[in-house]
This record gives sequence, structure tokens and C-alpha cells, in this order.
Amino acid sequence: MVVVVPCIPGPPPLLDAPTPALQSWLSRCHAFAALTSLGGVPSAVVPIGHLPNGGGPLSVALFGHSRSDQRLITVSERLSDYAQVFVG
Repeated sequence: MVVVVPCIPGPPPLLDAPTPALQSWLSRCHAFAALTSLGGVPSAVVPIGHLPNGGGPLSVALFGHSRSDQRLITVSERLSDYAQVFVG
């Protein structure tokens, strides 16, 4: 089994956002990333394109169960190939 989720928990704040908004977003990102780090499961990040209208990059995170590293790599490669063909 491979789980696919967004890489970050939501869109980032603007660069000129107030410091508390930036800190809050970073805190959510760290908590989001800690799920797999603490769980000790394999994970990979796969770029799949860009947001519309010249937006930033769009990526997804894939997580597998313990000792599923090779399967996760295979799924990541296939998703990356698919994204290059169909998403651009």
C-alpha cells in the first residue's frame, strides 16, 4: 500500500505576511512532516507539475509501510513519468 498526500498542509503565506503567519505555517509543515519521520516509514516527494498561472511547483508525498522501500521507489518513478507526460 502507498499513501499519496500533499507535501505541505496548505498554500504558503505571501513573503510579506506577518511573522506570526509565517511561523504558524512553518509549524504546520513541521508537524505534517513529522508524521513519517517519527513513524519510521519510507517516504518520497514527487514533483508533478506547476500551479496554474505561473504558480509555484506542485508536488506530492508518498508513504509506504515499513520495509516497502522498493515498492515506493517504483510507484514514485511511475508517478513521475505519468506527470511528465500528462501534467507537463
